[in-house]
Amino acid sequence: MKASRRISLLAVLAVFLVSPAVSAEAVPLSDRQIQVIKANCLGAQNSIQQLQRTEAVTRVNRGRAYESISKLFVALNSRVAINKLDAPALTSATTEMEHRFTAFKDDYSAYEDVLSDTAKLSCAVQPVTFYDTLTHARELRAKVAADIKAINEMLDAYQQGVKDLRAQVNEDQQ
Repeated sequence: MKASRRISLLAVLAVFLVSPAVSAEAVPLSDRQIQVIKANCLGAQNSIQQLQRTEAVTRVNRGRAYESISKLFVALNSRVAINKLDAPALTSATTEMEHRFTAFKDDYSAYEDVLSDTAKLSCAVQPVTFYDTLTHARELRAKVAADIKAINEMLDAYQQGVKDLRAQVNEDQQ
Protein backbone atom coordinates (compact mmCIF):
# COMPACT_ATOMS: atom_id res chain seq x y z
CA MET A 1 0.00 0.00 0.00
CA LYS A 2 2.84 2.38 0.81
CA ALA A 3 4.49 1.80 -2.57
CA SER A 4 1.32 2.56 -4.52
CA ARG A 5 0.76 5.64 -2.38
CA ARG A 6 4.29 6.86 -3.19
CA ILE A 7 3.72 6.22 -6.89
CA SER A 8 0.46 8.20 -6.76
CA LEU A 9 2.20 11.03 -4.95
CA LEU A 10 5.01 11.00 -7.53
CA ALA A 11 2.47 11.01 -10.34
CA VAL A 12 0.70 14.03 -8.86
CA LEU A 13 4.03 15.84 -8.43
CA ALA A 14 5.01 15.02 -12.00
CA VAL A 15 1.75 16.45 -13.30
CA PHE A 16 2.35 19.69 -11.40
CA LEU A 17 5.93 19.94 -12.62
CA VAL A 18 5.15 19.49 -16.30
CA SER A 19 1.84 21.38 -16.38
CA PRO A 20 1.91 24.99 -17.52
CA ALA A 21 1.67 27.52 -14.75
CA VAL A 22 -1.80 28.97 -14.32
CA SER A 23 -1.03 31.69 -11.81
CA ALA A 24 0.21 35.12 -12.81
CA GLU A 25 3.21 34.72 -10.51
CA ALA A 26 6.57 33.77 -11.96
CA VAL A 27 7.57 30.19 -11.38
CA PRO A 28 11.02 29.94 -9.80
CA LEU A 29 13.65 28.44 -12.04
CA SER A 30 15.30 25.21 -11.01
CA ASP A 31 19.07 25.01 -10.54
CA ARG A 32 19.24 22.98 -13.76
CA GLN A 33 17.35 25.64 -15.71
CA ILE A 34 19.64 28.32 -14.32
CA GLN A 35 22.69 26.31 -15.39
CA VAL A 36 21.26 25.90 -18.91
CA ILE A 37 20.74 29.66 -19.15
CA LYS A 38 24.30 30.31 -18.01
CA ALA A 39 25.71 27.69 -20.40
CA ASN A 40 23.86 29.18 -23.37
CA CYS A 41 24.39 32.79 -22.38
CA LEU A 42 26.69 33.86 -25.19
CA GLY A 43 24.45 32.37 -27.88
CA ALA A 44 21.36 33.92 -26.32
CA GLN A 45 22.94 37.36 -26.15
CA ASN A 46 24.10 37.12 -29.77
CA SER A 47 20.59 36.08 -30.83
CA ILE A 48 19.04 39.00 -28.98
CA GLN A 49 21.45 41.46 -30.58
CA GLN A 50 20.68 40.07 -34.03
CA LEU A 51 16.97 40.24 -33.26
CA GLN A 52 17.33 43.88 -32.21
CA ARG A 53 18.96 44.76 -35.54
CA THR A 54 16.35 43.00 -37.67
CA GLU A 55 13.41 44.18 -35.54
CA ALA A 56 14.51 47.81 -35.85
CA VAL A 57 14.47 47.63 -39.64
CA THR A 58 11.17 45.77 -39.65
CA ARG A 59 9.55 48.30 -37.34
CA VAL A 60 10.65 51.26 -39.44
CA ASN A 61 9.54 49.65 -42.70
CA ARG A 62 6.20 48.48 -41.31
CA GLY A 63 5.58 51.84 -39.65
CA ARG A 64 6.27 53.73 -42.87
CA ALA A 65 3.99 51.40 -44.81
CA TYR A 66 1.17 51.89 -42.30
CA GLU A 67 1.63 55.67 -42.40
CA SER A 68 1.50 55.67 -46.20
CA ILE A 69 -1.59 53.51 -46.23
CA SER A 70 -3.26 55.73 -43.64
CA LYS A 71 -2.60 58.80 -45.81
CA LEU A 72 -4.12 57.02 -48.79
CA PHE A 73 -7.18 56.12 -46.72
CA VAL A 74 -7.65 59.74 -45.70
CA ALA A 75 -7.24 60.93 -49.29
CA LEU A 76 -9.82 58.45 -50.59
CA ASN A 77 -12.20 59.25 -47.74
CA SER A 78 -11.92 62.94 -48.67
CA ARG A 79 -12.75 62.16 -52.29
CA VAL A 80 -15.72 60.09 -51.19
CA ALA A 81 -17.00 62.96 -49.02
CA ILE A 82 -16.45 65.55 -51.78
CA ASN A 83 -18.46 63.39 -54.16
CA LYS A 84 -21.20 63.08 -51.52
CA LEU A 85 -21.04 59.30 -51.45
CA ASP A 86 -22.06 57.28 -48.46
CA ALA A 87 -19.22 55.05 -47.20
CA PRO A 88 -19.27 54.84 -43.40
CA ALA A 89 -17.32 51.56 -43.52
CA LEU A 90 -14.33 53.41 -44.97
CA THR A 91 -14.40 56.10 -42.31
CA SER A 92 -14.84 53.55 -39.55
CA ALA A 93 -11.99 51.38 -40.84
CA THR A 94 -9.72 54.43 -41.16
CA THR A 95 -10.43 55.55 -37.60
CA GLU A 96 -9.89 52.06 -36.23
CA MET A 97 -6.70 51.70 -38.30
CA GLU A 98 -5.33 54.91 -36.78
CA HIS A 99 -6.12 53.66 -33.25
CA ARG A 100 -4.49 50.31 -33.98
CA PHE A 101 -1.45 52.00 -35.51
CA THR A 102 -1.03 54.12 -32.37
CA ALA A 103 -1.25 50.95 -30.24
CA PHE A 104 1.28 49.28 -32.56
CA LYS A 105 3.76 52.14 -32.10
CA ASP A 106 3.31 52.21 -28.32
CA ASP A 107 3.53 48.43 -27.93
CA TYR A 108 6.52 48.18 -30.24
CA SER A 109 8.31 50.90 -28.30
CA ALA A 110 7.69 49.07 -25.01
CA TYR A 111 8.88 45.82 -26.61
CA GLU A 112 12.06 47.47 -27.91
CA ASP A 113 12.79 48.94 -24.49
CA VAL A 114 12.46 45.58 -22.73
CA LEU A 115 14.43 43.81 -25.46
CA SER A 116 17.18 46.40 -25.04
CA ASP A 117 17.13 45.89 -21.27
CA THR A 118 17.42 42.14 -21.85
CA ALA A 119 20.42 42.60 -24.13
CA LYS A 120 22.18 44.66 -21.47
CA LEU A 121 21.83 41.97 -18.82
CA SER A 122 24.53 39.40 -18.28
CA CYS A 123 22.75 36.09 -18.30
CA ALA A 124 25.87 34.47 -16.84
CA VAL A 125 25.69 36.74 -13.78
CA GLN A 126 21.90 37.34 -13.57
CA PRO A 127 20.28 34.29 -15.20
CA VAL A 128 16.93 34.61 -13.40
CA THR A 129 16.57 38.33 -14.13
CA PHE A 130 17.64 37.67 -17.72
CA TYR A 131 15.01 34.93 -18.09
CA ASP A 132 12.26 37.05 -16.51
CA THR A 133 13.09 40.03 -18.70
CA LEU A 134 13.22 37.84 -21.80
CA THR A 135 9.84 36.35 -20.88
CA HIS A 136 8.42 39.87 -20.52
CA ALA A 137 9.84 40.79 -23.94
CA ARG A 138 8.11 37.75 -25.44
CA GLU A 139 4.81 38.83 -23.91
CA LEU A 140 5.21 42.33 -25.34
CA ARG A 141 6.12 40.88 -28.74
CA ALA A 142 2.87 38.91 -28.64
CA LYS A 143 1.02 42.22 -28.12
CA VAL A 144 2.80 43.66 -31.16
CA ALA A 145 1.78 40.58 -33.18
CA ALA A 146 -1.83 41.10 -32.06
CA ASP A 147 -1.61 44.76 -33.15
CA ILE A 148 -0.34 43.71 -36.58
CA LYS A 149 -3.16 41.19 -36.89
CA ALA A 150 -5.71 43.86 -35.95
CA ILE A 151 -4.26 46.29 -38.49
CA ASN A 152 -4.42 43.62 -41.17
CA GLU A 153 -8.08 43.07 -40.29
CA MET A 154 -8.69 46.81 -40.68
CA LEU A 155 -6.96 46.73 -44.07
CA ASP A 156 -9.26 43.89 -45.09
CA ALA A 157 -12.29 45.82 -43.80
CA TYR A 158 -11.23 48.89 -45.74
CA GLN A 159 -10.73 46.82 -48.89
CA GLN A 160 -14.21 45.38 -48.47
CA GLY A 161 -15.56 48.91 -47.96
CA VAL A 162 -13.94 49.98 -51.24
CA LYS A 163 -15.52 47.01 -53.03
CA ASP A 164 -18.91 47.87 -51.57
CA LEU A 165 -18.51 51.52 -52.59
CA ARG A 166 -17.52 50.48 -56.11
CA ALA A 167 -20.63 48.30 -56.36
CA GLN A 168 -22.78 51.18 -55.06
CA VAL A 169 -21.32 53.60 -57.63
CA ASN A 170 -21.81 51.09 -60.45
CA GLU A 171 -25.47 50.60 -59.43
CA ASP A 172 -26.04 54.35 -59.32
CA GLN A 173 -24.59 54.77 -62.82
CA GLN A 174 -26.89 52.19 -64.35
